[in-house]
Amino acid sequence: MTPIEIPSLFRGITFFFKTRGYRAKLLPVSHISWSLDLVAADCCAYAYAGFHNDFIKGCTLALGCPKLDDANAYKEKLAAILRDNDIKSVTIAYMEVPCCMGLVRLVEDAARESGKNIPIKKTRISIQGQILS
Repeated sequence: MTPIEIPSLFRGITFFFKTRGYRAKLLPVSHISWSLDLVAADCCAYAYAGFHNDFIKGCTLALGCPKLDDANAYKEKLAAILRDNDIKSVTIAYMEVPCCMGLVRLVEDAARESGKNIPIKKTRISIQGQILS
């Protein structure tokens, strides 16, 4: 494999190509080494410059948008994943905009429907690209 020249803009940034990421609607329900670590709104990676380094290193990531996609289908699939796999906790990265609260509710509802007590960590990102909580 021939190394590629990295533009100066990206020097010093670590990219994690071993990270698994899925569109929420394409998530497999069972996986041999399944661990769903992060559910993130599509826009988070664009709004928060450190998203790659701070959130997805070594994670299995599910991306989605409850405003643009079928939120009910996401919830059902996430509930099945949480129910049928040994997932210890989930982090949600979402924007401060109203539509992203739908993602938070969706993951909370899926965790409840799974019948398991799965801790959920929430990280809210501002439209200016700052972590708020």
